[in-house]
Amino acid sequence: MYIRTAFCALVLPVAAFGSGSAFAQQASDIAMPVSGEVRSRCDIVATPMRFQIANVGANSSSDATATIHLRCTQRTFFTVTIDYGQNANGTQRRMISGDGDLLAYDVYRNAARTRPWGLGNRGVRFYASGAAEGTFNVYGRIPNVSTFNAAGSYRDTLTVQIEF
Repeated sequence: MYIRTAFCALVLPVAAFGSGSAFAQQASDIAMPVSGEVRSRCDIVATPMRFQIANVGANSSSDATATIHLRCTQRTFFTVTIDYGQNANGTQRRMISGDGDLLAYDVYRNAARTRPWGLGNRGVRFYASGAAEGTFNVYGRIPNVSTFNAAGSYRDTLTVQIEF
């Protein structure tokens, strides 16, 4: 009689009944496959974007920046998108005050603030070929802050999404 375990193949000797003789021990080699999997993964940290509006009524824009720091597995294609926030009207991002007043703003992929950062093709597509760690700048702008904007603290929350 031979016994085979689930983890490795090992032949065990069993004495034959009635003959008085024993079988010689036998060993056999068997291959044990070993495998592992590293799954694509990205970790993300985003800093807050804080606008400083000092000259309300000057009809000028107020700019701010934030950063997104990523660490992804090597040889990973990924896209970084930013949604339109909790108070958006279509693709127009808006912050809201405690009194319910709204203040329009937007975020951009470039310092000139000409390439809006959003969803789909408005995201940043990237391939991590080597050390898969990097920082992306996010450039914000509140256009034409004027005396028509009510005084107060305004807030919104954007969701940064990594697709890979």
